[in-house]
Amino acid sequence: MTEHIAWKENQLLLLDQRLLPFKKVYVKCRTLADVTRAIKNMTVRGAPLIGIVAAYGMYLGIREIQRSRKTIREGDAVRVYQSLAATRPTAVNLTWALDRMLSTYRQHGGSDNVLDLGDGHASGHSHDGVETPGCFAITEISFGVSRVGMDKSEIRF
Repeated sequence: MTEHIAWKENQLLLLDQRLLPFKKVYVKCRTLADVTRAIKNMTVRGAPLIGIVAAYGMYLGIREIQRSRKTIREGDAVRVYQSLAATRPTAVNLTWALDRMLSTYRQHGGSDNVLDLGDGHASGHSHDGVETPGCFAITEISFGVSRVGMDKSEIRF
């Protein structure tokens, strides 16, 4: 089975769908800019997958800010949201996923380390021993895509 998306060694790995079916190449995304580029240039395709990738982009963007400044404000999270939302403005799943991530941030943004939210909850997002970030909203998005038109059994990691 081909893995379309994976989280390994603190980076998001995306199967470059532009090269299919002739090559199986993964694009590494370590930053918000990497994720926005991957969505814009159609490295990832398909509404549910775009939503999941956007959720990871939100996590990576917040992580970047928090690592550089040790703190994050709601305005920072909103800017990350806007950056990702601008990649495909008509993508319903993308907006849905970003709304969920921003809502989670707003619920728990006062935490000393918002990136650790949901530790113990994200274990359901681990597949075959692959690491996952500690944000339970990504888990909800990944396995909740059936609410926006795709059966979760169709998601491949």
